[in-house]
Amino acid sequence: MKLTIIKCGIITLLILASLTTCKKDIVEDPNNIDYTTDLEQFEAVWNGLNTAYVFWSVDSTDWDAIYKKYHPIFAEMEDKSDSIWVATWKELTSTLIDHHMTITLKRPSSSYVLSINPGLDEQKSRSYYHERPVLFQNVHREMLNKWVNYGRLSDTVSIYHFNGAYNGKYWCSYSGVLDSEIAYLYLSGFEMSNASMFDKMQAIEHFKQLVIKANIKAAIIDVRDNPGGNPYDISYLLSCFTTEKQIQVGCSQTKLGLGRYDLTPKMPCYVYPISTGQERNIPVIILADINSVSAAETAVMAIRNLPQGYMVGERTYGANGVLNNDFELFYSGTFGLGGHGHYIVTAKFLFSDVDGTCYEGRGIEPDLECLFDQSTWDLGIDNQLECAIGFAKNKIAENGN
Repeated sequence: MKLTIIKCGIITLLILASLTTCKKDIVEDPNNIDYTTDLEQFEAVWNGLNTAYVFWSVDSTDWDAIYKKYHPIFAEMEDKSDSIWVATWKELTSTLIDHHMTITLKRPSSSYVLSINPGLDEQKSRSYYHERPVLFQNVHREMLNKWVNYGRLSDTVSIYHFNGAYNGKYWCSYSGVLDSEIAYLYLSGFEMSNASMFDKMQAIEHFKQLVIKANIKAAIIDVRDNPGGNPYDISYLLSCFTTEKQIQVGCSQTKLGLGRYDLTPKMPCYVYPISTGQERNIPVIILADINSVSAAETAVMAIRNLPQGYMVGERTYGANGVLNNDFELFYSGTFGLGGHGHYIVTAKFLFSDVDGTCYEGRGIEPDLECLFDQSTWDLGIDNQLECAIGFAKNKIAENGN
């Protein structure tokens, strides 16, 4: 997730200026460290995370205790098998809350390559975990097309094409009117490639035109199975529902020094809606699930800061920290780019909601929980979308419409 349109105020500019002009030399650069033993690799990675990891103020992992426990283990690791080496690394990183994090290591003694994703492992441990349904966008689109035949969905725009820029996935966006009174928009991702941008914007613009119609009394924005991207679209989505010039989405912090807790003050982050001049104060429900990640979660926070903004679905994935590779500027974020045996992708910014709540590693709880039901999905029924529609209709009734 990148803060392309989420701006964090003049304080950010001042802090960045001070970092670039007054930054002290790094004592030990975690990007280019030569080592030849398992112990030296452990020390390099531990020290790198000790400096670059931005979540120590909210992560309950005792990083000093990790060092004390695993240093003697790695001191005797040279004669151990690759499987033991792998298991040890997975164990010692398992409690880190950065859900964007990927740790790639090449073992010095054997050149065995390991990739660890603590966030994915945590996600799979949840009681309501479900994998993305096979060809989710394809099946979902077919379901919506059937709704057209049933008369429950009208005035539709469907965009669907191959998006090779994002892991070969198909791009899907869909807008229309549900049950004659609810504007609906589905987005399979946020600003994931220039090639798909124009088509995607057609669906968003169509959705905006639906919202301003007098018969529309609520809106549903569906970001299930949405892996994030660049949240540029959020400004367009919000412009239908607010007359405010800016909406605070949350706060961000990054590093100011080498110390584990050398963080900047919390800096407010805003989205700036692109005004249509026809904003409407109607219930806006964002439908999200366990596979809604990063910018999709930012969209959840933005929508819930609207006067009538709500979330339906499942607790989200929990990857809100902003990614960036420039460790040299911030003392934080991804490191090991030029290293010999380690490459650690980790967030550069700690991101929290307007009330100061950090959802990293745990995800955002819905206002109405509605868990994915594989059995009904297999029958061609989208139980979560039905939940969102029911919730929207209740809010419409509460508004006296």
